[in-house]
Amino acid sequence: MNDKVDAGEVYVQGFAKGIDLNKHNYSFIGHKAIYDSLGEVGIFLQQLEEGTHKTLPERSATPNYYTYPGLTQYVSMRKKLKKYLTNNK
Repeated sequence: MNDKVDAGEVYVQGFAKGIDLNKHNYSFIGHKAIYDSLGEVGIFLQQLEEGTHKTLPERSATPNYYTYPGLTQYVSMRKKLKKYLTNNK
């Protein structure tokens, strides 16, 4: 742990599974990613207790505060998604 937001070491990173961009919005996807990663979290906790845990390779993200988009960003994302889905049927 350190005193910077989103700047510490990464031990677990999972992915949302079974996402349908026509049905699921960003909020659902974000929460589903957490839920779908619980297996990896369990493995990490076991490794932590055993002293065998390791960090994931360094990521290229800058230390910052990441949050859900505001209304303007949400509308922009939906427009881009609609265009993407139309072009990739």
